[in-house]
Amino acid sequence: DPQLVPNVVWQTGRADLERVRAAAAPWPERVVIRDFFTPMAAVYPLLDAIVCRAGAMTLAEITAWGIPSILIPYPYATDDHQTANARAMEGAGAAFLLLEAEATSRRLGNLFEGLLSDAPRRREMAADARRLGRPDAARRVADRVLELAGVLA
Repeated sequence: DPQLVPNVVWQTGRADLERVRAAAAPWPERVVIRDFFTPMAAVYPLLDAIVCRAGAMTLAEITAWGIPSILIPYPYATDDHQTANARAMEGAGAAFLLLEAEATSRRLGNLFEGLLSDAPRRREMAADARRLGRPDAARRVADRVLELAGVLA
């Protein structure tokens, strides 16, 4: 039922682009599909929630923007660091963790539907994500580099 489909922005990567486009064909007015979005900063303000991996850069971005998330860690990441990242986000209340081995379409759909239908929960998760975020990180790193170089006192 198209009325049950939220507006979706979906980044697939090149390999899955055509398969996902075909699957989303019944909802062309509700689903924007691209292999990649550049810059992602243009997409984040459009999101009420995100389903994504749990790499450090992705989490830095979504916490800076305060986006509630369902995290599916890449299971082959070095030392399983994405699972550790996702557990930290979940523990802080900013995300749901869904292990790839348990990520059936039904389970993901239930989590996503629950998140989208519960605005107070989304607001809480967004606030928790923002508390973890460091939107001024680039400036702070640059200031520290300049300080170490003796340019900034």
